[in-house]
Amino acid sequence: MKTTPLSSPKRGFVKRAPAPAPASTFYRLPELKTRKGDLTKHWYVEYYAWDTTLNQGAGGLARQTKYCPAKYKTADERKRWGNSLIATITKLFEDGYYKLKVKEPVPIIIPPPTPIQRVSPDIITAVAALELIVVIKESAYRTRTGESYRNVLRRFVDSLEHYGNADLLLSQTTARHIYEFSDYIIYHRKLSSRYRNNLIEGLRTIFDELIDREYIAKNPAAKVKSLPVQTSRKNLAFTHPQRSEFETFLRQHDPTLFTYTRFIYQAFVRPVELMRLQVRDIELIENRIAFPPSISKGGSRKQFTEYVEITPSLRQVIVEMNLDRFPPTHYLFSQNLLPGRQQIARNRVSERHHDALVAAGMYNGELTLYSWKHTGVVNAYKVGASIDWLQRHLRHSDMRDTVIYLKSLGLMLEKKSIAPSW
Repeated sequence: MKTTPLSSPKRGFVKRAPAPAPASTFYRLPELKTRKGDLTKHWYVEYYAWDTTLNQGAGGLARQTKYCPAKYKTADERKRWGNSLIATITKLFEDGYYKLKVKEPVPIIIPPPTPIQRVSPDIITAVAALELIVVIKESAYRTRTGESYRNVLRRFVDSLEHYGNADLLLSQTTARHIYEFSDYIIYHRKLSSRYRNNLIEGLRTIFDELIDREYIAKNPAAKVKSLPVQTSRKNLAFTHPQRSEFETFLRQHDPTLFTYTRFIYQAFVRPVELMRLQVRDIELIENRIAFPPSISKGGSRKQFTEYVEITPSLRQVIVEMNLDRFPPTHYLFSQNLLPGRQQIARNRVSERHHDALVAAGMYNGELTLYSWKHTGVVNAYKVGASIDWLQRHLRHSDMRDTVIYLKSLGLMLEKKSIAPSW
């Protein structure tokens, strides 16, 4: 539950009637969390207030957090901010305002979709045509996917305006304009070749949609080549000694985090997807994990549910989790990385994994939570996984994506067996 600003008792809290128990029973005083003084992490004030909706209406303490604004850069600034907020919250508690306001649900009114007007390809501008497709993408895909296409359009419009082509017709758009876009990104905006390549690929996809809708017959971005990109160490896997050492550390010091990493290592689940998985998505009888569109990366409303085979090693981990004790709608990993009703924060596990690497003396600035996926793919391939099997297990729609990914991991491609065990 998110809190509202605490400048007034009426905002976020209401005064509780006198209770026979001590007032402190209904709250826990605020505390500034400084993340061990690490200024690269988010500092926040943590406190607990009384939530009457918990425990079937009996009430209970609910954890609340208020993150420090990004404008405060130094430790002193953050401490001043924290101390001020702590004083405000503490005063509210002492005055009896420790009961959280319960917001009445507001009915969501969904307006009817605006009909898309068909415009002749001969008179529609390139910007208007691209806008048409981006709007469709925004409505059909998850927010972040829609935002990426919106960013492509925004950059392309900047390029057209830079070269005086803001009113360029779609029918007159050629490869020359796409190359101008490329030059604008590289030479005028000073952005990376990798980012430029991603923009061109996004633009190519949008033009393909216009071809499908018979606005144009030829994609002006089709033959624009990718620029060479400096080899990245982004996809870095654990070496065998590193993996063995860190797994031993996690088993001893953070077994629930170890369990969490098994899903990434064995099922190639992206961390952002793992936070969305629910108990009902684990289908032990069918020996598979379900990834509905609401979970999968880039999920579309038209997309079908994807499935990943449960490997023997992962099956043993899942059995030990005793998931049949929990409601099917509980998240697989909630507070303390145990099944629960609340979806865990996006960066919480990554930070916990980072801290574990530091505690194990293994942090090198390159290994991350995502490295477990890379490690799983590398080890699966080395013990005989075929590219076809890896494509299915990675849930790649295009074999080319799998090949590119394997090459980024430094793997030499050759024929392999079908179903590996690692």
